[in-house]
Amino acid sequence: MSISENKRPSRLCGQYRRIHIAYFIGIGASLAALDLTFSETRWFHWPVMIWGAVLCVHLLYCKSISVDDSWVEKRTNRIRDKSYDLGHIRNIEDSYKEDTPPIDSEADKRE
Repeated sequence: MSISENKRPSRLCGQYRRIHIAYFIGIGASLAALDLTFSETRWFHWPVMIWGAVLCVHLLYCKSISVDDSWVEKRTNRIRDKSYDLGHIRNIEDSYKEDTPPIDSEADKRE
């Protein structure tokens, strides 16, 4: 499979995500209105819950096929930059590269 073929499903999933959610909300609201107006027993929550679960699985699948090395690198850098103890993380990275045990941080020494 070529790279362009691999990127196509993730682009399609990203484009249609809002449309799927809009249909879910619109049809769910319509089912609720019909049920509340014309039915004595309440049934609309069952199709909405099942459809919502399927939609969540579908969205998770689409997100999983869009993950690649560049996304992982960006996400890792964002988490690393927001870290409260960046020096400790760099210490661990350096020790991993040098294949030596990391030096205990001040937080580790307090415990």
